[in-house]
Amino acid sequence: MCADLSSVDINDAQDAVHIRRQRDCCGKFAEKLTAARGARSISAVSDIIERAKTGRAKCRGCGVGIASGELRFGEALPNAYGEGEALTYYHLHCAACFRPEKFLPCFQASEHAGSADATWLTQAAEAGVQHPRLPRLVRAERAASGRARCRHCQELQEKGSLRIALHIFEEGRFSPAGTVHVACAPAYFGTKDLVERLKRLTPELDSALAAEVEQQIAQAPEPDPTSGSDEGPSVARAREADDETKRSQGA
Repeated sequence: MCADLSSVDINDAQDAVHIRRQRDCCGKFAEKLTAARGARSISAVSDIIERAKTGRAKCRGCGVGIASGELRFGEALPNAYGEGEALTYYHLHCAACFRPEKFLPCFQASEHAGSADATWLTQAAEAGVQHPRLPRLVRAERAASGRARCRHCQELQEKGSLRIALHIFEEGRFSPAGTVHVACAPAYFGTKDLVERLKRLTPELDSALAAEVEQQIAQAPEPDPTSGSDEGPSVARAREADDETKRSQGA
């Protein structure tokens, strides 16, 4: 912010020159800022699929950098630092898994819909639209302790056991939302078609671990077609807070 200099008593010539320069600088900056904001409000930002111009941008979904020249999905969201909208970027497979309702129409309308990976990307996005909880799936992992409870069955997760990490998209960002047992995942998400998605989202998932995940999912009961309904971010957060309260009271 520029200081209000209109009431300053100028007695020294050097001070007068300095203050005039400050006024000129503030005035030019204000003009540029107004012009920039006007340009942003006039030009609409839309979702886009393009090649990354540099390797500096990170994927909003997984947090890993997007290599220069790699295809990426840019989602238009309200600008958190100013007026108008700004683009947040994703790897294509992260966008298909985490933001399917925005990614699918953009991808199908793009010139890249016939690429080598197009079939899987389309199917992954369609599954995410069909099963609203599926975009919460982040990765497969081992339980670091024995204190966390499964979001589906509410049972403790044994240390070292396989589980699936969850997140929720809210106000333009992802927030952690607990975990579920791998065996509970089909019932929670409403589908058993999870293995390839987990492989894509968990680079460290080696063949032995992938086989273990696949076995547990295959042995799980068939999910109810009506399960996996979307409870919404606010309800999910309230449920998580309630679960935490119950755990603390039982401790």
